Amino acid sequence: MFRRNIVVYSNGAALLWDAHEHTWNRDRLSEVDANLYWHTGGLRLDRLPLSITPEGNFTAWRVAGFDRTSRIADSLLLGWSKEEFGLAPDWPAWELGFEPIPLERIGPEGYTRWRRCEGRASDRMPPTDRRPL
Repeated sequence: MFRRNIVVYSNGAALLWDAHEHTWNRDRLSEVDANLYWHTGGLRLDRLPLSITPEGNFTAWRVAGFDRTSRIADSLLLGWSKEEFGLAPDWPAWELGFEPIPLERIGPEGYTRWRRCEGRASDRMPPTDRRPL
């Protein structure tokens, strides 16, 4: 399964899915959908004639049943080039069902801090113009 992922890339010749004819089996990917794809130079996957998936170009990939509701749009990741990954309020992935990841709860310290504060007002994420990834 490959759902609700953000794929941002800069190499226009990159393969979306690298699989060889003798190793490709569509059962390995039970579901591929609701993803957001963006090439940093504005290259559109859906307009490329190149074979970038095991099924051929991106259009053939969709006809085969993959990424049917996925979007090709600017990811609007704030600070992505600095690996800060803030999310704009008008981020297109919200429409695909993405939810913010509570970064303050990730890792051993975050989990411990969350358990100590569970149920208190400090447990809630503060309102912000930038949602954490």
